[in-house]
Amino acid sequence: MERPDAVVIILARAGSKGVPGKNRAWVGGRPCAAWTIAAARAARGVARVCVSTDDGAIASLAKEMGALVSARPAALASDAARVDDAARHALRDLEAQGLIAADGSRPVVLLYANVPVRPDGLIDRALDVLARTGCDSVQSYAPVGKFHPWWTCVVEPELGRVRPWEGPVLNHGVFRRQDLPPAHIPDGGVLAVTRRALMLEVHGAGDGPHAFLGRDRRGVLTREGEVIDIDTPADLAVAEGALRGAAAPAAPGLAISGRRIGPGHEPYVIAELGVNHDGSVERALELVDAAAEAGADAIKLQLFRADLLMGRAARLADYQRRAGATDPADMLRGLQLSAEALRPVVDRAHQRGVHAIVTVFSTELVEEAERLPWDAYKTASPDVVHRRLLAALARTGKPLLVSTGAATPDEIGRAAGWLAHASDRVGFLQCVSSYPAAEEHAALAGIRALAERLGRVTGYSDHTDAVDTGALAVAAGASILEKHLTYDRGASGPDHAASLDPAGFGCYVRSARRAARMLGPVGKHLLACERDVRQVSRQSLTTRRGLPAGHVLDEHDLCVKRPGVGLEPWRIDDVIGRSLSRAVGADEALSEEDLA
Repeated sequence: MERPDAVVIILARAGSKGVPGKNRAWVGGRPCAAWTIAAARAARGVARVCVSTDDGAIASLAKEMGALVSARPAALASDAARVDDAARHALRDLEAQGLIAADGSRPVVLLYANVPVRPDGLIDRALDVLARTGCDSVQSYAPVGKFHPWWTCVVEPELGRVRPWEGPVLNHGVFRRQDLPPAHIPDGGVLAVTRRALMLEVHGAGDGPHAFLGRDRRGVLTREGEVIDIDTPADLAVAEGALRGAAAPAAPGLAISGRRIGPGHEPYVIAELGVNHDGSVERALELVDAAAEAGADAIKLQLFRADLLMGRAARLADYQRRAGATDPADMLRGLQLSAEALRPVVDRAHQRGVHAIVTVFSTELVEEAERLPWDAYKTASPDVVHRRLLAALARTGKPLLVSTGAATPDEIGRAAGWLAHASDRVGFLQCVSSYPAAEEHAALAGIRALAERLGRVTGYSDHTDAVDTGALAVAAGASILEKHLTYDRGASGPDHAASLDPAGFGCYVRSARRAARMLGPVGKHLLACERDVRQVSRQSLTTRRGLPAGHVLDEHDLCVKRPGVGLEPWRIDDVIGRSLSRAVGADEALSEEDLA
């Protein structure tokens, strides 16, 4: 039976008693609400997805993921507010805006944003039952498992006496789980209703908070644990484990112009030319050649305009002052190159077989940047809080690398949430915003911390002045390295001192690639080069003396010796007491075929 497309209303209020802010809490590498929005948008029978929320961050996330937003009034966002009131408000809001027609035949799906884990296809299953049966509502139900109502009892607080919750017999006389009759409980995975039921137009549905479910209520079944509804910190931990476990077989990765980047691939090395061209296109072209000869995968440039970037109160950083600058705007004006001026630099990079990446500093320059064939975009560390710039660059559809220097974990998590809809093409770089960064401030441990928190490809934007930091960063988990390249470390300018010259950069690249080779593939593996030593140096169960066929083996018949060509030593307790299928000579390694 063909059914009309549904409108999904996702309930995502800001407050929560059990887990404050749970709908925007980070779980499985993205904000909790993002999982429900993604599930709704993936359902085949859904025409519109709307998030009802009083939380600005969730509203922005919803818009970025292609959902509509209904601003929930404070009166409908309290702990005492009913979900059906909020759902009706959102539906009327959409109809009043002309975003959906007030069509009585259109089903409505209610989803909770605090349910990040639900099985694929659950929404469509509920909609199919709603259409096929003509019922008023369909909810998902899970088995109650060992918390079966027949096993519910009352323990008297004073004497500890146990009595049945209901009926005369404790546990209804059933003591094995497999003997319990089926029982199910709503699990919060999905709730599909007709518009008539939601609007309380079903005659005889009764009163109370569940009247909107109508009279004819149906269910679809899920398996135990398939839906995780976050109400406690423990639920959050379980959801994190489930989502991480589901994603584990496929390591996070991204691609830049066909080059795969992530665990198991060679480190992607970016030569940051930055402003080390000193405002000269010719110098930039020379640096591209130097980067290519050093073995870089990409060069990176910067697109900015002093008048767009610097306000009247702008001041120089200490490292810029040490480099001789006296005025921040004047310094940048002498270093800026327009997108059109950078065109031959991008072309040269592609001619030399390296990618061209650009850091864009202002939203106004994104359109200008798009006129050039960049392979990827990047944002500077200070712009991890510049939501509109991040969103504008994500909308280009190109890979985006986000630096995180001087940012807190919450700020980084928030930025990752803003980019959740594009997470398969976003990478994050650990960075220390100090030029140059001292060894004790390199903070390489932050690479793995970012990877574990975000579940995305991570790398290291290196501001140290050492040639071996890249190798150490690779060992610490970096899949991407960014390092400044200069023609002369003693040249006048803000970034030359924290850069490497061509010879040093070549050493940097070789060291990083060597580190990757030494790390080897992800995981612990038996390598081909180990097989000979494995066989020669491992030991086997070996006979102490010659033994006839039919002999029953005991402790005194066996010892453990090299080589490892027979039964492994751990098998000794299994072998004792077994008889021999053939005669075995003294000092022979036992094999499976020797045993009857």
